[in-house]
Amino acid sequence: MDPNGFGSKQVHGPGPYVPHPRPYAHVIPAYARFLMITNHWQSYSTWQRSHGYVNTG
Repeated sequence: MDPNGFGSKQVHGPGPYVPHPRPYAHVIPAYARFLMITNHWQSYSTWQRSHGYVNTG
């Protein structure tokens, strides 16, 4: 058993347990989605500014 869930223990011999290579693999997709939305919003704001839709005093 791996109480931490990090896949840090060595498993000797064949077995059903496969250690997880990345403990934060379930966080990466959400973070990537956040970065994608942020980059999209920044580029959209830049497009608005360049076309005069946003008045940046």
